[in-house]
Order: sequence, then C-alpha cells, then structure tokens
Amino acid sequence: AAMMDEARIERSLRAYLEEDEQVLWHGAAEKFPLLAEDAGGLILVKWLGTAAAAAIILTLYFQDSAERNPAVVALVVVAALCLMVAPVAERRSLLRQRYWITDRRAVLMTQTGTFYSMALADAYAFRVAQGDCLVLGQSLQEESQGQLRWISCHPQAEQRKGCAPDWVDGMVFYKVRDAAGAERLLRSGVPPEA
Repeated sequence: AAMMDEARIERSLRAYLEEDEQVLWHGAAEKFPLLAEDAGGLILVKWLGTAAAAAIILTLYFQDSAERNPAVVALVVVAALCLMVAPVAERRSLLRQRYWITDRRAVLMTQTGTFYSMALADAYAFRVAQGDCLVLGQSLQEESQGQLRWISCHPQAEQRKGCAPDWVDGMVFYKVRDAAGAERLLRSGVPPEA
C-alpha cells in the first residue's frame, strides 16, 4: 500500500510540475509525538480549557433548565470532542504531507493532494527552526514561533495576493529528516540567477 501511495504521489507531483522543472530535494514529516515541545503545552491547555468550558456550560444548563433537551447536551459534547480531537487530526495531516524543492520553487503537498508553492526567489528568507522545521518566506520569519504546526497544516493562510490559489508567501516544511540539507541547497543560491 505504501508503494502505491508513493507512486500516486509521484504521478501527482509530475502532473503539477512544469515540463522541464527538476526536483533537487524532497522530504516528508517524520513521526513526532503529539505533545511535542512546540505545541504540547498549547494542546494540553486546549484540552483542559475545552473540558472545563463544556462542564461549566452543561452544569449551568442543568441548573437553570427545568426542561432538559438532549440535543443541547449532544451539541455541547460534540463541539467539545471536535475541539479536543483537532490536534490529533492535525498531527495525522502533517505526517502525510510531502515537500519538494525544485530548481524553481518550494512545493508542499497536503494529505488531500492539494499543492502549494512559492517561487525560490521569494524564499530568500528561510531558517531551520527546532532543528527539523524549514521555515520559508519573509512573512514567517518572526511571527511563526509557536505556530509552526498550524502554519504547515494551513499554508493557504499565507496565500499570495493577486497570484494563483496555489502560490503562497510562506510555508513550513514540518519535522523533516534533512532540513539542514534543504537549507544548504537554498544557501547555495538555487535557483541560479537568471
């Protein structure tokens, strides 16, 4: 099944790239713990806050309502569960992302097969964060601390105004094995100046 997925990913990438565009580096998110250092505290706070808010809402509802509607209880519980499951879904999404650097652009493919890219000329500002996350684009160099996971999962949030819907101003290659190799490639001046 993994071989079939890789073949499907390769076909999708070839269809997305321009005819003579060359892949120079590729990567994928490596496994990481759900409560990893960059988001663990935020996830715990989200879980505790959601549970507390749901408990308070239900307590107030049961105290003030003579008639109890099961739909209201179900709505509160479902909403709380959705909020609590979100970090697990986000992790799963990240583990299915793929990343490439070509001779022209940086490319991110989401778990759904949607591609996002940015011209390498726009990726002149980049850094490796947390040892294994490549942060690309001027717009993300200072504001991304503590948000790397979210930004990597939601590249459209950094979408370039006036450009095709797949072009973004910044992206994060999250928890990649060879982030330093990608950084070296970018520092080497790829793409060559036209």
